Amino acid sequence: MPLRTPTHGGKHSPRANDETGASARTRILNAAEQLFAAQGFDGTPTSHIARDAGVPKGLLFYYFPAKFALLTALLEERLQGTEIDSGALAVPGDPASGLVMIAERYCAEQARSTMLRVVLWREQHTHAEVAAALASYLHDLEQSIEQLLSLSVSSAVDQRFLQAASRLWAGYLRTLPLPGAATGGQRSAMELRLAADLVCSGMNSGQ
Repeated sequence: MPLRTPTHGGKHSPRANDETGASARTRILNAAEQLFAAQGFDGTPTSHIARDAGVPKGLLFYYFPAKFALLTALLEERLQGTEIDSGALAVPGDPASGLVMIAERYCAEQARSTMLRVVLWREQHTHAEVAAALASYLHDLEQSIEQLLSLSVSSAVDQRFLQAASRLWAGYLRTLPLPGAATGGQRSAMELRLAADLVCSGMNSGQ
């Protein structure tokens, strides 16, 4: 259930149109996201979140009655907007080019979001809600890839081959290093294209 900003009065109760209050809530979430990424959820005291957000601890608990409410809010709010517009990326007759563009978009999203890059993967084994959010994210990714492929192929392909190709490409994306990572850097455009061509070659055997 989405968290709602309380409306009751109190020492730290911001007015509905108080931009300072909205800014404080955002700073709290920003601090929580960065600290959860750096120290883990269990290793981050709420006092450190309040300190880094520059707010009294009481104001943090006004917005988020428990630390887990911060993680829930991050999952609900910071994972939005990561959907891939398959229609905009599809290249009719050239599904491999679409796969390359999805790879580029995926890496850009991962690089921008510590929720996707660190928190989601780290906490999936300790919190069921995070595992569910990750599973949903990966499912949506596979669905986006499958939709792109179906819009790109020049002739009908067996649905089973489309789904297999989508799962294969989604799995490949998870192996890609992020920009600036100390694991060998980004894949070259040629390597991405070769991998995409290989996936599409297998998919086309289902025509």
